[in-house]
Amino acid sequence: MSRSIRIAASTSGAIFFVSAFVLYVARSVDVALSWLLMFVSVGVGLLVGVLSTAGQAELGQPST
Repeated sequence: MSRSIRIAASTSGAIFFVSAFVLYVARSVDVALSWLLMFVSVGVGLLVGVLSTAGQAELGQPST
C-alpha cells in the first residue's frame, strides 16, 4: 500500500514539474493552458488508477 502511494506521489510530482516547465517554455497562453490541462488530466487519471488499485488490494482482493 505504501509503495502504491509513493508511486502515485512521484508520478503526480513529475507531472506537476513537467507541466510547470511547459508553462515556462511556452510563449503562448493558449498553448500553455492546453498542455497544462492535458498533463493534469493524465495525472489525475494515473492517480485515480493507482489509488483504486491500492484500495482493491486493501479490501482483500489478490494483488499481483
